Amino acid sequence: MRTHLKYILLIISICLFLISLTQYAFYIGTNCNTNNIGTPVESSYALFCGWLSIGMEDGASISWIANPILFLSWITFALSKRISFIFSSLATLFAISFLFFKNVITNEAGIPMEVSHYGIGYFFWLSSCIVIMIGSVKLIWNQKR
Repeated sequence: MRTHLKYILLIISICLFLISLTQYAFYIGTNCNTNNIGTPVESSYALFCGWLSIGMEDGASISWIANPILFLSWITFALSKRISFIFSSLATLFAISFLFFKNVITNEAGIPMEVSHYGIGYFFWLSSCIVIMIGSVKLIWNQKR
């Protein structure tokens, strides 16, 4: 049963991440055509281009680091629950940190734009991190009993 739980949690986390890539991560500025919630930024764009702004003045790009850390937590989940817990906790903290930044850089000019709204893609991404973290805790807990 524990082996099945391990794989179920891993699959749920990966599926949440993949679903997030099909959604909008956040909205920038305001746009009358989208009910004033802003211009949408796709999660897949944020994943593949987010690393380009690491080290720039917006600071929000540090949240992107959650992605490789999340991938490491998936890889280590089968090998070591404790190491996976550390990686997934870090990924969750980096993902949550995005909520504390008001501006992001989304273009090649490096101009910061205000985040006006968080999309469902962001919350699926965050849920993916949380599921693997809780899964690690659950499996560590089961191992001790």
